[in-house]
Amino acid sequence: MIIEDIPIKQLELGKSLRKNVIKFAKLAILSTLVHFASTLMFAYIEQCYEPQTTELTPIEMKYNAICHTLKTHFQINQTSSDSNSTSVDVLANITKTLCQEVKTDTLKCDLFSVDSLTRWGSYQGSISYTIGWGHVTCKSRLGKIVTIFGSILTIPLTTVNIYFASSTIIDLMQFLIISFEKSILRHKRIIGLKSKTFITQIVLFILSFFVQCYVDEEYVIDSRGRQTLDVVDNIYFHFISMSTIGFGDYTLDFHGVMNRSSTYLYFTQTLSNFNFLIGIVLLGAIINFLVQTSQDPTNKLQKDDIVLGEEQQDSNQETKEPESTE
Repeated sequence: MIIEDIPIKQLELGKSLRKNVIKFAKLAILSTLVHFASTLMFAYIEQCYEPQTTELTPIEMKYNAICHTLKTHFQINQTSSDSNSTSVDVLANITKTLCQEVKTDTLKCDLFSVDSLTRWGSYQGSISYTIGWGHVTCKSRLGKIVTIFGSILTIPLTTVNIYFASSTIIDLMQFLIISFEKSILRHKRIIGLKSKTFITQIVLFILSFFVQCYVDEEYVIDSRGRQTLDVVDNIYFHFISMSTIGFGDYTLDFHGVMNRSSTYLYFTQTLSNFNFLIGIVLLGAIINFLVQTSQDPTNKLQKDDIVLGEEQQDSNQETKEPESTE
């Protein structure tokens, strides 16, 4: 793609950029309000209206099973007549020391706590971006019904928002590339704008992806609740998340995040959420750009010109007949 009239192209991109920014800003505000309202709604339904019990992690369930086995052996040895009193006392001390059974508890009706907002905010986010981590789910009937009908609203809203955000990024990149070549490099015309835009998008997405992997490295856990520090597992989880596949075999350890200090928590989570949105938008921008490129009428005109030129050349050759010599 060659641009001869740079000022006109800058003017066109400026107008398009302004329109997309306004549309994106309106939808972003609406999406934020809907997301926050949905978060509070799910928190109220699951913690106040139909309060659900907390779920035990796989490690806690194994811990309870071990304690149950120890207590059973202790009771058998205690009632057995030929058992050694010393071994019974040792087993009793071990059971008493180690086995503080982990019990389930009812979720507290505290809508604005950090734990509640993180839990149900991440749940709403996994719905809106169609990731479906499965780390948090609604247990009540009303919560499941709200999830079904709420997703009908939030998924299209998020998709449209990503579309305008990606269009904004495409226009901004092209505007900056043209301005840089015109002002800094002093080029009289722009060559290969589409290729440069596409390469820039790919580079920024890769940077955003690896920043996300680095920020969330400590909090990636498998389906059994075990922390994984394997690089491949980390990259695999974030790719599955950003591509919105969401198998659910890995997720983020939100309980581990809660154990951090407030300052560290807010900083890492703000950076993680913001960078995740950037990554999703950049991925959408790549897809959007490829669609725009395939539908660009200038490409069709160029192909038509080539075909017409070939047809005209063939017709000229046919009209030229060699002169016969008698």
